[in-house]
Amino acid sequence: MNIYKRELKTLFKPLLLWSLGLFALLFIGMTKFTGVENAPGSVNLNDFMGKFPRIILSVFGMTDVDVTTLGGFYSIIAYYCLICAIIFSVQLGTNAVSRESIDGTYEFLFAKPRTRSFILGVKLAAAWTFLTLFVILMFLFSISSAAVYGFGSIETEMLLFSAAALLCGSVFLALSAFISAAVINTEKASLYSNLCFLFAYIMSLVYDISEKTHVVKIFSPLRYFTAPDLLEKKADPVYVIICVLLTMVFLAGAFTAFGKKDLR
Repeated sequence: MNIYKRELKTLFKPLLLWSLGLFALLFIGMTKFTGVENAPGSVNLNDFMGKFPRIILSVFGMTDVDVTTLGGFYSIIAYYCLICAIIFSVQLGTNAVSRESIDGTYEFLFAKPRTRSFILGVKLAAAWTFLTLFVILMFLFSISSAAVYGFGSIETEMLLFSAAALLCGSVFLALSAFISAAVINTEKASLYSNLCFLFAYIMSLVYDISEKTHVVKIFSPLRYFTAPDLLEKKADPVYVIICVLLTMVFLAGAFTAFGKKDLR
């Protein structure tokens, strides 16, 4: 319990900073819908956006959505929130394994009468606690921003976008923990984790501009739950299961690798 409390205390400041950014992203972003909603030519906005190359729309998360509706416009902001959740997850997973090496506190912590698996499990539990809090704040800020500006009610859709962020974030948290446990060099572990996110992001662009084959989609958790599906209050159970399985596999790999890792 003392390790868990220590982790919560250490991670509180990053969560606070990420939460402030999330608050600004949602509340400032939603103000832009006022201009879209009241614009005299808003009905033609989708036609105007359709003239852009699909790769440009994909980069900004604008593919296959009607931006003149609240749900379609929110899905664009939720896409950026998803990216933030994944980057935060990579940071949480990496720090859970590597921070003791960076701070030089391995000898102090692992001299305790606890197994490596127990200590890593507690640290990862704290990381998931903060990822869950981040996603909860995403949902609360989303419904609050829509209510403040009087845009209407789409709580169910916002809840689904938040749940998708939690599932995808969990995959990257477990993956970054596995990489950090398997790679000796701490800086390289962080680099590889971020490169994995970059690869997944690029694959999401490839998926959008291609024929949307499932082979490509497998390598891009950012497209496991697409905006059109979530706005229709649907989530493909296959990809929910894939997220859970990937998380479990990467966690198992993290615990196995960490048990054999040289902690010097």
